[in-house]
Amino acid sequence: MFGEASQISMGVPSLVKNVVWISYDLGVRGDYDGLYAWLDRHNAKECGDSLAFISYEYKGSLPNSLKADLKTAFKIDGRTRIYVIYEDDQSGKFKGKFIFGHRKQAPWAGYAPGTAEIEDVA
Repeated sequence: MFGEASQISMGVPSLVKNVVWISYDLGVRGDYDGLYAWLDRHNAKECGDSLAFISYEYKGSLPNSLKADLKTAFKIDGRTRIYVIYEDDQSGKFKGKFIFGHRKQAPWAGYAPGTAEIEDVA
């Protein structure tokens, strides 16, 4: 298990700290300066093109907390795509989901041998 509970006194619910991989695609005109400032404040580790690793502290749902946090940190628009991979608190399994944007067709689609070609008919 990667997540760990942080102790907070006085009966306030405890914060949870969990590791998160964040994959980002903001498009050509995206607010990379804002995102990079947020990643720097969270001591993110670079993991290749458009992929970062952080230890994130939150209450409640990790994806919802992260989404709310990122919304205030930089400009999100229709081209923004952010995918997170994290350990689920309930199941202990790793999960991945888009918190902004959605999945596109993979650039490698159709490269595998034996992929059927679709015939266009007019």
